Amino acid sequence: MHWRDSARIPKVLILDYRALSPFLILIIYPSWVIFGLCILVIIFFAVLEQFGFTLSVFIRFVLYRVIAGKHKFVIPWWMKKR
Repeated sequence: MHWRDSARIPKVLILDYRALSPFLILIIYPSWVIFGLCILVIIFFAVLEQFGFTLSVFIRFVLYRVIAGKHKFVIPWWMKKR
């Protein structure tokens, strides 16, 4: 380990460590529904990894594309001349 590795995202095998967090719930409350949720979360993180996204980058991408909309205003509405 080197100090340059401190900014890297921890991984378990090939997946982001956050993909394995539902397995903690599965250990406490074993259920087929929770197991299915764990598999879906792992698939979600695997797809994110395939496209080169981390979870925080994906959330920013969704906020930018979906919530912000197409039009980005350079000048705020209260500073525009009428």
